[in-house]
Parts: sequence; C-alpha cells; structure tokens
Amino acid sequence: MLPPRSKSSDAAGETGYRTKAEWAYLQVRGWIQSGILEPEERLDQEELAARLGISRIPLRQALVKLQSDGLIVSRPHAGATVAPLSLTDAEDIYAARAVLEPMLTEAAAATMGEEAIGELRQIVARQETAGEAGDRLLFLDLDREFHERLYHGAGYRISLDLVNRLRDLSERYVALYQGDAQRSQATLSEHDEILGHCAARDGAAAAAAMRDHIRHGIEYLRKRAGAPGSDISE
Repeated sequence: MLPPRSKSSDAAGETGYRTKAEWAYLQVRGWIQSGILEPEERLDQEELAARLGISRIPLRQALVKLQSDGLIVSRPHAGATVAPLSLTDAEDIYAARAVLEPMLTEAAAATMGEEAIGELRQIVARQETAGEAGDRLLFLDLDREFHERLYHGAGYRISLDLVNRLRDLSERYVALYQGDAQRSQATLSEHDEILGHCAARDGAAAAAAMRDHIRHGIEYLRKRAGAPGSDISE
C-alpha cells in the first residue's frame, strides 16, 4: 500500500533535491526496496504521480532510471512492474557480499577507535528500539546505516562503492527476512557480536562474524524459496 499523497507538488525543492525526477526516483526506489511496492506489482503511473504530487514527465524519467537499476521491468502492452525476486539472483548478490563485506570489516576493525565503536553501538540501540516499536522501515534504514558506517572505516573507496551497489540490489531481500521477528532479533545479536570483535581489534574474528551474518541471510532466503530460481516474494 502506497503512502498518502504528497501535500505539495514542490516536494522536491522543499527537501533539497535537484529535480523532481531525482526525488521521485529516490521515493519509488525506497518503496520498492522496503517492499511497500511488492515484486511483480504493476505500476500505475497516474496513481504514482498523484501520490508523489508531480506530473508524469519526471515520473517517467525516474522509472527509466529504476529500470536501468534492475528494480522494475517494462513489457510491451503490460507497462512497468516491480522486478520479481528470485533465489538465483539472491545467491549471486550474497556470494559477492560474502567476499567484500568481511574484507571491509576486517580492515575497519584494525583501525576503529572508541568513538566509531560508540557510534555503531548507538545505531544498534536505535535499531533495537525500532524493532520493539514495530517500525520495520526505520529498522531497515538503521541496518543499512550500521553496515555503511562500519565499512567506511576501512578506507577502501572502490570496494565500498561496489558494496553499496550490492546493498542496493539486496535491500529487497533484506526486507523479506527483517520482517521476521526472530530473524530481526538475530540480526541485532550478530551486530553486537561483530562490534565486540571490532572493539577487541580482532579483525579476523570480526570478518568471520560478518561472513556468518551474511550467510544467515541467504540461508533464510533458501528456506523461503525451497528451490533455486523460485520466486521468494510469497
């Protein structure tokens, strides 16, 4: 279900974005990644434009970019739909994450100071509060913030850019299992474990804990799908 209609057609300018198309792109991308717009859901451009408070021209520009990101697909006579989720794609994304993210975690742990550890602990505490309040969208935002803040400490700019692209692709899959209360609680415990190793400057242990963290995510998706190539959105 889409959020309420925007109160102003000047929403892009009011929120500091350069163009309405850029603002629309980020809004619709967020709805797709969080599961508000579900896999294979048909996108009614008239309704989306009304919800965003913009005309269809910037919306179409946003949809073109979302298609290039692989988040929507366009078929003749069928219009645009949200791209499906499949275990095959998830396996690909998570295999790459399992290589890069532990590497960044180990590098960050070697240089991470008390201030950075404290910031990360605050993020986990806020994430726990969001989970207790049932605020799934905030929980997901803080999950992304935790990982980004942690990896930033590694100082590997190109690898970080690659991971951010992979995280963009995996966000919809993360939203699936973070909707499971037991998995969300496990996420918090795993974040605490990773931080504990970072605080001890044990990069190898932190990397192993991150590798396990990513593995638990794909294992959940495998159980949900049942077979490679299956639709895992149901």
